[in-house]
Amino acid sequence: MNTTDLDLKKQKYIERMTYIKGRSALHKLLQWGNLIFSGIVYVAYPLLLIGLLIQKNPILYRTIIVPLDSFIILSVARYFINRKRPYEVYECEPAIHRDKKGNSFPSRHVFCVFVIATTFVGAGFPSAGILLFLVGIGIAGIRVYCGVHFFSDVVVGAVLGVLCGVIGFWGI
Repeated sequence: MNTTDLDLKKQKYIERMTYIKGRSALHKLLQWGNLIFSGIVYVAYPLLLIGLLIQKNPILYRTIIVPLDSFIILSVARYFINRKRPYEVYECEPAIHRDKKGNSFPSRHVFCVFVIATTFVGAGFPSAGILLFLVGIGIAGIRVYCGVHFFSDVVVGAVLGVLCGVIGFWGI
């Protein structure tokens, strides 16, 4: 990427962050949306595990191991890739406060939502899985729009999340 392209992207990024931060209602909506969507996943997954435990469902083990193993593998890969985040590249504060450096690719938030959504489908709860896929799309959109991730970070995170879930549950 040449300097002119980077300068144009930086300018557009700064304009978008300024636009979001200059509209209090939009800024708060995006911040709350990020928290609420993430919260839905943080509540739904333990509820799935508790429900399967109470039912003594043998798929419980897989619903723990598939996301856990996938999360560990993705975290190690991100450590070695260590891609800078948009706010580092463009030197501008994102609309969602983050001060973490690097580890942008792939998005772990998006990955987790999609592997958990696939886990719900694999555990026999496709409707809940579909709802979580929609939540994942919301999280991905917010994180890109607010400057926390690049588009490629969230797309690869989503694809890998589904792929890990499918491999873990169906061996495909």
